[in-house]
Amino acid sequence: MANIYDIAKHANVSPATVSRAINKSGYVSKETYAIIMKSVEALDYRKNVHAVHLSTGSTKVIGVIIPDNTHCYDTFVKGVLHEAINNGYEILLMPTYFDAAIELEHLNKLKDKRVDGIILTSRINDVEVLQAFNDEGYRLIVCERDLPQGIASVFTKRYEAYREMFKTFQHNGLERIAITVARESQSLKELMRAFHEFYATDNIVYYRSDAHHFDDGQACALEMFRSQQVPDAIYTHSDDHAAGIITGALSLGYHVGKDFMIVGEDNLTLSQVMEFSTIQLNLDKVGAIAVQTLLKGESQSEGVEAEFIPRNI
Repeated sequence: MANIYDIAKHANVSPATVSRAINKSGYVSKETYAIIMKSVEALDYRKNVHAVHLSTGSTKVIGVIIPDNTHCYDTFVKGVLHEAINNGYEILLMPTYFDAAIELEHLNKLKDKRVDGIILTSRINDVEVLQAFNDEGYRLIVCERDLPQGIASVFTKRYEAYREMFKTFQHNGLERIAITVARESQSLKELMRAFHEFYATDNIVYYRSDAHHFDDGQACALEMFRSQQVPDAIYTHSDDHAAGIITGALSLGYHVGKDFMIVGEDNLTLSQVMEFSTIQLNLDKVGAIAVQTLLKGESQSEGVEAEFIPRNI
């Protein structure tokens, strides 16, 4: 395999000039650069990435920790990818499957210098764990609000959208409410704070905190629509899960828009095709801002407003 010394000899320039040209780390005239690139092509040279990392102290890689590869993270990842590529960075996706030990293993890639920074989408470990990484100077962005000062965060501001949703439920006389989420979280706290502005706890006729995918939605539908108190309004944490509930309800003869209202999250194409309400989280914008914040090395906290999108009411 050719190295920079072979390139230098072939192009009749110094190894230092070759290094500046390949790494774009200093001035090289257009004519000399063209000659070096011809030598690179002729000798089929491939840059030693590990050597570059050692010399520059940068991997040009951003780690993104997500719970899994469900649809609800697609828009966020799209925003991250676009902004990262525009800044010359690659992305390493690292799923946790809601396992705290796996999340910690991913975070330790910061200490191993395998990534320049990490964006954490849905925290599992205690905040003290994140604080320790932050105190050691590692670049870490957490997609959660109300974190201790100094931990950089970018998040969706959901409260007003949740409030508008429950206000719409109440305005339409919908009193029996079902709520399904993936897990207990900060977002759930915001949801319940908005809920209690309009309803009492007794209005909740069905609740699940371990619902994740389309198939889970079908299973939830079979439970809630076979119960004595069938819900007339349902909030669920994703459009994918909402589609599962609609499909399961239809198998029992219940139709969305006619027999019940449902609200998902993400405003995926799925919600538009099936014509059900959703909450636009603007996760592509959140992802882009997270990359920008990480690359600047800032410890700011920034929120992006969500929007309630009513359909088929």
